[in-house]
Amino acid sequence: MTDPNFLIVGAQKSGTTSLARWLRCHPDLAMPEMKELHYFSHPVRHQGGLEGYRRYFAGLPEVAALGEATPEYLYRTEVPRRIVDVLGPVRCIAVLRNPVDRAYSSWLHGLRLGQVPPTFEEALDDEDRRLALEQWGWGALADRGYYARQLRRYEKHMGRDRIHVELFDDLRSEPEAVLARVFTFLGLDPSPQPRSFKAYNVASRSVLPGVMQRRIQRIKDRRVRQWLRKRTMRPYTPPPMHPDTRTRLLEQFREPNRQLAEWLGRDLSAWDR
Repeated sequence: MTDPNFLIVGAQKSGTTSLARWLRCHPDLAMPEMKELHYFSHPVRHQGGLEGYRRYFAGLPEVAALGEATPEYLYRTEVPRRIVDVLGPVRCIAVLRNPVDRAYSSWLHGLRLGQVPPTFEEALDDEDRRLALEQWGWGALADRGYYARQLRRYEKHMGRDRIHVELFDDLRSEPEAVLARVFTFLGLDPSPQPRSFKAYNVASRSVLPGVMQRRIQRIKDRRVRQWLRKRTMRPYTPPPMHPDTRTRLLEQFREPNRQLAEWLGRDLSAWDR
């Protein structure tokens, strides 16, 4: 069996679901049907080592590129070391989004699940308390946007040449080029393309009242929980972020974005507006 040799590690709410779906068009690449295995971010699951991890890929064909996508991996500090302990230094792909927009999208998602305060501003003000209680989940809004320090952790354990970064904006505007670059990074023929570049995980909200959403969230079977969520979600256009809040966050991320731009060797000044 081919051992897993690449991971889409994040970031949350940055288009990783779409990228993972599109990658499946390549005949020499395979991924489990279930996205977000959380093998290396789970407090116990990773202790199963390589044999435990292989179980998630059973039945997949022998291919040159075998991997999975769990956007939590980029954020959690312990994950790069766990990955290396089990797999060695594999290829890691990150998709990064303007941290201000990413935080707002994350709050909207948490709001749909009934897991965050009712306003974005309250959620931001409550973030430090939630992080102190290790409530990373949807409580980690702004903190997930410090990408440079997250990527440096991977660089320390994997080496810079095993990290490939794309931007959410490019994923939307030039998906063909992004996919070709990712395939090239994985050592594959860059020419295959999907029949369509359908976007996944677009903005939606449940038709159920909050109390029913919370009951669904407590269902232990993940597949049943996800099926029920999808059946009750409808597309919608979220309200814009308050201008004062956006200004506050733009200033908060100005220096972290500069550090990221330096690490990437890319102009990110558009993120400061």
